[in-house]
Amino acid sequence: MRYIIFSCLIVLVCCIGCSNSSNGQCCSVDSIATPNQKIDVSDQNSVLETTPISDEGLSPFKCVVDTLNSAGDNLVHSEYFLYDITKDGTPELWVKSGTCEADMNLWVYSARNGGVKKILTAAGGHMDFFLRGDTLGSVTCNCGGGYVSLYICKKGRIKVRSAEFSMWNEECKAKAINKSQQSIIDLWENSDSTINLKPLE
Repeated sequence: MRYIIFSCLIVLVCCIGCSNSSNGQCCSVDSIATPNQKIDVSDQNSVLETTPISDEGLSPFKCVVDTLNSAGDNLVHSEYFLYDITKDGTPELWVKSGTCEADMNLWVYSARNGGVKKILTAAGGHMDFFLRGDTLGSVTCNCGGGYVSLYICKKGRIKVRSAEFSMWNEECKAKAINKSQQSIIDLWENSDSTINLKPLE
């Protein structure tokens, strides 16, 4: 309960301090590119800070990092982790970026056949990632509630299943708004571990 209240306070502070100048558009890196080829980001006006690629696992995604770095200088928060959701032996790059917690986006890139393809674009927000067995999920907190999302990969594409929850109950426990979705909330409540995101800097 303290964790969720603290998370909500962080979101509130970030939202108050967030400038209205951001339009929250996400990167349109949808095409396949070779590792050293830059990708067209003509509609991208927010980017990551200049990023040295020190993590060996980032090497296949050099074109993505270079493209985001060259598109502008508005993104403040940029974090990533590597996780093999496709189960092909090569981890995907998961990037969460935005000017503040209020306009975060989540992008997932897969390295395939010598190139890179974006396989998911989703809203980010104040999102923490967790694992329950081999199921990857995230929780996004709002004041008094939030939602849990599970990421399921089939045939190289990621589908997202989400359930909204509320803490406004006598037990102050996360309960699904739609009772049939409580099992999704329970996966988060009984998660095995959390994933620490690394800053792209």
